[in-house]
Amino acid sequence: MEQKRLLIEFIKKHEKLASGKFSNDFTYKQSQLLWQEISNLLNSCGGAEKDWKAWRRTWQDIRSRTKSKRSKYMSERGATGGGPHDKYPMTDYETEVLDLIKSVSVEGHANSQESDTDFNFDAAFNTQQQQTNVVLKSPQTVDDEIKASTSKAPATCNILSDIIIRPTGKPVIPKTVLACRKRVPKTGRNKFTNALEASENYRISLQHKNKIKTDYYKQKLQILERIAVAKEKSVLAKEKIADHLGEVSFILEGMKDAIL
Repeated sequence: MEQKRLLIEFIKKHEKLASGKFSNDFTYKQSQLLWQEISNLLNSCGGAEKDWKAWRRTWQDIRSRTKSKRSKYMSERGATGGGPHDKYPMTDYETEVLDLIKSVSVEGHANSQESDTDFNFDAAFNTQQQQTNVVLKSPQTVDDEIKASTSKAPATCNILSDIIIRPTGKPVIPKTVLACRKRVPKTGRNKFTNALEASENYRISLQHKNKIKTDYYKQKLQILERIAVAKEKSVLAKEKIADHLGEVSFILEGMKDAIL
């Protein structure tokens, strides 16, 4: 419990960690450094030892469980007409977590309104019992009504089937796909996180490669300068030797003339 307490206190001081979202003011690299910092602190407490990614996963699990419990609490309160109930009580720790992740992420946007979609089945049930393939509404009509009724809703709802009457006279409702997704799938979040990590690793690798190249060319330039200096000294030495040989040749010629 001590580790969880330290974790929540740290996130209180760095609230941008609570959501896990990044911006120009809070980058993935900054988030990683903060998680590494709190991981070192938590691992020194004598409890469970994890790397920074595992501690980040721990926080995400705490946040997810708390939001789920809060949703059950609100649902149960609605079932009792808003009165008190004993199911799913929130602990002080969970209340602190809720304060961090904000009420908008638990209960949705306060200014959003849910719209109702009504279907009129009376006309279908009043048809003759043996009538077949009676389509109550065309796909285009249903799509238009859905788009009009959900224009202010926070999610998009897709209805992919019509209602058909069988010869038995009983209405048959094919399986309807009603997908209202307000959250990004975990696979999408994981792919995004992996892409960020790969991009960061590539940037670090590129910097390391550029440093190696810079050091290589710097050393090569120094070696070339030394070679140039050595060649210059060699030329000067050869010139001096040539001068000395000239002087010796002149002396020998003089001695030869004197002997003759």
